[in-house]
Amino acid sequence: MLDLENFPSVYSSKYRGAERQIIRFEQVVEILNRATVNGSIRNTEMKDVKRWASDIASDLWGEKISDVYSSSGKYADLPAAVCDLNFSIMIMGIHTIPSVDKKLKKTKLDHPMIDAMRVLVAELMPLATTIDSLKASIVKGRAPSAEPPKDVNPNKVVKTCPCCQRAIAVGGHTMVHHGYERTGNGWQTQSCPGINFPPLEVSSAGLKWMIENYEARLTHTVQLQAETDTLESLPISIAGEKVIITKASSRWDRSFRSYEARLVTDIRDLKDDLVVMNKRLKEWKPEVATVDDSPSP
Repeated sequence: MLDLENFPSVYSSKYRGAERQIIRFEQVVEILNRATVNGSIRNTEMKDVKRWASDIASDLWGEKISDVYSSSGKYADLPAAVCDLNFSIMIMGIHTIPSVDKKLKKTKLDHPMIDAMRVLVAELMPLATTIDSLKASIVKGRAPSAEPPKDVNPNKVVKTCPCCQRAIAVGGHTMVHHGYERTGNGWQTQSCPGINFPPLEVSSAGLKWMIENYEARLTHTVQLQAETDTLESLPISIAGEKVIITKASSRWDRSFRSYEARLVTDIRDLKDDLVVMNKRLKEWKPEVATVDDSPSP
């Protein structure tokens, strides 16, 4: 079981005045401890836990390690071997903590920066290992609602959205408005582009549009990745406001690593989704019956 007292860094300088981060971290610990006791955790909860825990790990690494020892040109004062080790470590999520731990245990280098890394990794390891231990206990879907079931409209037509592949109601010839979770970042748009197309059972037009859209996004993202070596500035969010930082900023190292990691993740996710969508298009066949858009009696 995780104990809040074993995470002093979370309650230190940066987080002390950040009530929202503290509340979120305590929610992570509460969810994980409950899941450990119950022997199960909902997939939706696990996604939130992994995202929040990864944000915490990244923030703490930036505050305790990068800001103190390597950012704003401080890396120039590090011994070459320590500098190389630092650049070889990327906190891309809470799941990377065990591999960082192995790397730190393997090195024989002696330096205050490495000591600080070991302290922080030791603190975060129980969080990472608890999350990993629950992988086999994930239950798909959301918890059943305690609310009584709503009345079912007997005239409602439900088909497959050609863009998000979910079962969605059809209004006339196209899908009704519904949200859509974008690849790679997890946030939802106000409406899925499937509202512009007939359901998948009727037409493959929406699926073809999605494939073209994803291919264009993949090309653009690969190009961004190829240009990282020449990058001189980055847009980031500080206190909810968009600002542009340069290499002279103390936030550059952490923000740049995060940017690189995000590109890698986006490229991987886009490629995986394209494989699935192209297979679906190759196997696509229309239903014999089409959607009847005549008024309900």
